[in-house]
Amino acid sequence: MTKNFYPSFISFLLVLLINSSCSNHSDCAKGENGEKSGHCSHENDGKTALKTAENQQLMDEVMQVHDEMMPKMSQVNQLQQKMLEMAKSSKNKYQKEQYLAVAKELSDAENAMFAWMEQFPSNLDSLAAPNIKTILEEQKTSVIRMKEQMANALKKSDDVITNMKSTDI
Repeated sequence: MTKNFYPSFISFLLVLLINSSCSNHSDCAKGENGEKSGHCSHENDGKTALKTAENQQLMDEVMQVHDEMMPKMSQVNQLQQKMLEMAKSSKNKYQKEQYLAVAKELSDAENAMFAWMEQFPSNLDSLAAPNIKTILEEQKTSVIRMKEQMANALKKSDDVITNMKSTDI
C-alpha cells in the first residue's frame, strides 16, 4: 500500500502545483508563435487550466476538503495506536473488542484518505471541460464521503476515550 501510494501522491501534488502555478497568465511561458506553451493552455477569456470557472470552483471545493482532513491523518494514526495499546492492556473482553473496533475504523479512515488520493486523476487538464466537471463532481462526492468516514472514526475514538476517563473517576 505504502509503496503504491507515493508515486500517485507525487503525481497528485504535481497536478496541484501545475494548476496553481498556471492560475496567473504571466506565469506561463510563450512559445515561438506568441501563444502560451507548456502546461498552460489559457484562452484569452481568463479561464484556468481546468477550462471553466465552474470546474475551478469544483476543484477548489475538493481540495478544501482534502486540505481540511489531511492534517488530521497524524491524529488518526496516533489514536489508532492508542486504541491498539488500550486493547492490548485491557482485561475486560467487551472493552478490548470496543478498542479494536475503533482502531479498525481509524485504520479504514486512514486507508480511505490514501485510496482517495491514489485514485485522484492526474490528467484533468487534458480532458474536455464537460468531462472535467463530471470527474470533479464525482471527486467531490468521494472526498466528502472520506471526510465523513474520518470524522466519524475520530468522534468514536474521542467518545471511547472520554467514556474510559469517566469510568476511571
